[in-house]
Amino acid sequence: MIVILGVLGLNIPYFVLTPGPTVNVLKLIQIQGAKTSRPTGQLLLTTVSVEEIRIVQAIVGFFRPDYQVVSRATIVPPGQTSGAVQVQNTQEMSQSQIFAAAAALRYLGYPVRTDPAGASVQDVASDAPAASVLELGDTIVGVDGTTIRTSDDFRRAIARHKVGDDVSIKIVRGTQTVVVRTKTVARPDAPSQPIVGVVLSDLPDVHLPLAVRIDSLGIGGPSAGMMFAIGIIDLLSTSDIARGRIIAGTGEITVGGQVMPVGGVREKVAGAKRAHAKLFIVPMDESHEACSVRGDLPVYAVNTLPEAIKVLTDPRFAAAHVCH
Repeated sequence: MIVILGVLGLNIPYFVLTPGPTVNVLKLIQIQGAKTSRPTGQLLLTTVSVEEIRIVQAIVGFFRPDYQVVSRATIVPPGQTSGAVQVQNTQEMSQSQIFAAAAALRYLGYPVRTDPAGASVQDVASDAPAASVLELGDTIVGVDGTTIRTSDDFRRAIARHKVGDDVSIKIVRGTQTVVVRTKTVARPDAPSQPIVGVVLSDLPDVHLPLAVRIDSLGIGGPSAGMMFAIGIIDLLSTSDIARGRIIAGTGEITVGGQVMPVGGVREKVAGAKRAHAKLFIVPMDESHEACSVRGDLPVYAVNTLPEAIKVLTDPRFAAAHVCH
């Protein structure tokens, strides 16, 4: 018995995901340069709490629908530290706030300018030399002394090399700008073509016509973007979008207003229920998962910010996008 208890108490490389707190974004947003309204109701961002666990907790978790056990690699990718992941989450939250403001102001007809600002690292092949020097969330701004503004710029710069060449890459990581060195590798389907083994996305430099400030409350990640954007629109609109309702949701937002999947949907739906939400808005790509655990909570699936606003303002449109 002593041995069994000892085993059950061991730390294992797993985390548990549980419903986190919900926060009314209308209380987090401050806008200068335009008149704002006072919406009724609440627009709730939803979160997931992450905690390292022991074996006995993992066993219990398999019997609870709102208690998801995942491997450490799901939360902290191989080769990265928990501190690096935390920095990335903070960066993603800051970026999501800017993108939310841009998407919301564009929806309302304000002029929003964007300039290319670099290539953001979304993934790195684990077997590539670059995995030891590049991290998710790094922004590549230079290669061999040449300025990089887009992912296409990066690909052209790498194409000038041969397979196995050394490459000097200038990156922005958090508040620091550093230069790292790595080697090119062969493209799997074209062995003579050099690559570094990264997945990139273009990072825009956004110029807003209004001063929009959002308090993150120490929450990380990009998943509150859609709710921030809806909140900004509600504050600047003459109509009351929330209309006294408790509305919850999740979804990353792009500058162009696309609503992207974020993960942790099961836990977020559970958190919305605990907060007595009257409806939940989710990215279309995660609608099946959200609908499978919704219970009596209406769940609406959207692809874009305009669709999310129509769900909240147009009953006929909403009826066509609710889970059945």
